[in-house]
Amino acid sequence: MKKTLPTNLTKRLLCERGQATVMVALSLLVLLGFVGLTADVGLFFHAKRTMQTAADAAAIAGAAEYPADSSPWTLVTSNAKAASAANGYTDGSNGATVTVNTPATSGSHKGTGTVEVIVSQPQSTLFMALLGFNSMTVNARAVAVKGYPSQACLTVLSPNGSQALELQGKFTLSAPNCGVAVNSTASDAIDVTGNAGSLTAGSVGVVGGCSGKCTNTIDPDPVAMAPTSDPLYFLPAIPDFPTGCIAAPKSGSLSPNTCYSGDVTLSGTLPSGTYTFTGNVTAGAVTGTGVTLLLSKNASFSVSGDTNLTPPTSGTYQGVVIYQSRTNTNQIQIQKGSSDSTITGVIYAPSAQVYLQDNGGGVTMTADLVVGSLFVKASTLNLTSYSQSNGSVLSRVVLVE
Repeated sequence: MKKTLPTNLTKRLLCERGQATVMVALSLLVLLGFVGLTADVGLFFHAKRTMQTAADAAAIAGAAEYPADSSPWTLVTSNAKAASAANGYTDGSNGATVTVNTPATSGSHKGTGTVEVIVSQPQSTLFMALLGFNSMTVNARAVAVKGYPSQACLTVLSPNGSQALELQGKFTLSAPNCGVAVNSTASDAIDVTGNAGSLTAGSVGVVGGCSGKCTNTIDPDPVAMAPTSDPLYFLPAIPDFPTGCIAAPKSGSLSPNTCYSGDVTLSGTLPSGTYTFTGNVTAGAVTGTGVTLLLSKNASFSVSGDTNLTPPTSGTYQGVVIYQSRTNTNQIQIQKGSSDSTITGVIYAPSAQVYLQDNGGGVTMTADLVVGSLFVKASTLNLTSYSQSNGSVLSRVVLVE
């Protein structure tokens, strides 16, 4: 006997015919929506990553130009925007906006000395455009600060000079908490003669090589490093021939923020300030707090007495105690007798040799040397980095946000 379904059930089933098709279609729309949304989100994340790279580079480039006295400077903005443009985001182009704030206006590093860069640009959408959202603005932010201490307290800049760092005789060069960096590519960039000397540092790097008695004399052993640029290239150049200079007095104290012509012997007390010299400068028993000595093209500098100098703690030459012109190749001589000298701060002589020699005394420096070359002969140089414990123009740039 043939069985038949109840009439009501038959009608119900007939009414539900095709629902699976509708459900599948709706599910496909939802899945397509998720795929489209995922594509949009992926585009946003990609834009965010590339934009963050531009913001990071811009903040670092801007902070590198930040002046020592932490006042606004046009190079901060121009360099930051140039770095952002080099990474694909040009201010005012294709809807991109690059905002540079000095100091940072938000975040946990709003203090003086910071550079904040905010990069933004509208990004076109795919699926979200169907919902009326044709574009979404993506932002990236970075903050950099110039104020972290340099790791090298002795930087020898000569690019290819033989014996750029020359250590001779019964020398002692001690810099246990900071690094030594020698930029020369020469095979004898570091040259050691004699068996009684020692160089002790936190690290020793050299682009070229070490010749002579390097083994058991240098601790740690020198390692190969990449060439380094002048870390103080941004300091304003000293005029080769300064104008408005006056003859140095034969006796009496010098006045700060003055240019002196002719030979000068420094003695007594120097008031805080900047002193520019065009001739031969001899430092005897002199004390100066908050001073910077600027040596123009033809000037020379030597130490023969109990010299005690410390640099300014703010301003363009923050931390710089001696700055010899980049065009000046005259040797800086620090020669001692039986007593110590104390020279504190950054000694910047990028084209000149600094020569150290003593006869039983020594030279104690809480300093950073950025020099063309260094010659240490039978001398004791106790070197502690100034920038690691004090703010200076040598401080390095660090990305903090």
